[in-house]
Amino acid sequence: MFEDSYQLMDLSELNNYIKKNQQLPGIDCVDSVDITGRQAKQLEKIEELTLYTLQQQEQIEELNQRILVLENTK
Repeated sequence: MFEDSYQLMDLSELNNYIKKNQQLPGIDCVDSVDITGRQAKQLEKIEELTLYTLQQQEQIEELNQRILVLENTK
């Protein structure tokens, strides 16, 4: 999976997918898959980490915009 040729989905595209489908791409809904409690908890944590990553990306983009504004006012 982590070969050099592995292509990550763009974070904005991932964010749009999650908003539209309410799940991660390539992952079936927990209710539709026969998984153990531990696996369900792991999937939940993966989903949470993905949402945190998307929040951080939004903050990074906001900060980058602020930096550009400050640099242009000098």
